[in-house]
Amino acid sequence: MSLFHAVVLERRRYGSIGYNEIYKFNESDLDAALGSLKNLIEKFSYVPWNALRYIMGKINYGGRVTDEWDSRLMSSLLMKFCQPDVLNDDFSWTSNKCNTSVPVGTLQHYQEQILKLPD
Repeated sequence: MSLFHAVVLERRRYGSIGYNEIYKFNESDLDAALGSLKNLIEKFSYVPWNALRYIMGKINYGGRVTDEWDSRLMSSLLMKFCQPDVLNDDFSWTSNKCNTSVPVGTLQHYQEQILKLPD
């Protein structure tokens, strides 16, 4: 969810190329998304991917989105970020494999992985 949030925020920098409308996404959107994710994970013995995508795409983030094409974009992004494969250690969000899932580790391990990412 954090990476999805970062992508959503980054697209704003591109103005009308990023979104058709201007949206004021902020940290409270991420907090709400993480809270929804936590509630879903605690309620179910599995990850309800469809419910997660719906809540994020239509309520948490989608509640701000007014343009139909921006809504479709949000749904497309969520299909990539909210799927079972993201739980695999070798999952990559990009075709060049520069952004892959990080295996569970210590804080130092995560910091080392972050430093390896391209600027």
